[in-house]
Amino acid sequence: MLSSDSSSATPSPALARALRAALRPLVKVMLAQGVTLGYLTELIKSLMVDVAQTDFPLEHKAPTDSRISLMTGVHRKDVSRLREQLKTNTDHTPRAVSLGAQVVAVWVGSPQYLDPQGEPLPLPRFASEGGELSFEALVASVNSDIRSRVVLDEWLRLGVVHFDEANRVCLNTQAFVPSEGFEEKAFYLGHNLHDHAAASPKTWA
Repeated sequence: MLSSDSSSATPSPALARALRAALRPLVKVMLAQGVTLGYLTELIKSLMVDVAQTDFPLEHKAPTDSRISLMTGVHRKDVSRLREQLKTNTDHTPRAVSLGAQVVAVWVGSPQYLDPQGEPLPLPRFASEGGELSFEALVASVNSDIRSRVVLDEWLRLGVVHFDEANRVCLNTQAFVPSEGFEEKAFYLGHNLHDHAAASPKTWA
């Protein structure tokens, strides 16, 4: 619940502990990559403005700069500036993972691709070998315009998959964050954290 003075509102001790625990590994990543407080502050301001105008509409209308300022504690002039920036800024998803993330989601989320224990099955490379239960068919089910060999070569490079003794493609379940390729690592980090965090507000209601 918003207080009459959102800029000075403090969360409950339980939420504060949860936020601290969630942010600590992110801060570790930021420090390792040279991200400073100045950049993080601007990023947080932009995110708060974005969420306020997108997820907290007023009677299905976009909130005013003044209301967003009240909700977030961000100065009204900054709100106006950041809203203009948000109109032109778009998130960049690395090409290697925009398709890859979807393929992984199908592989680990569709019963036909899972063994009785719920683990992703090793897949023959080609449809001529495994039919619908092949890596080629899996990729085609997501995007038929991309050859499965392109995805396979990239995933082998990143350590997302490997071949078993039967030359089947096996998903490295511990390697959703690839071992190489910083953009891909960053994408998977943000993607996984977002999915977990997006479900959290329901538990605080």
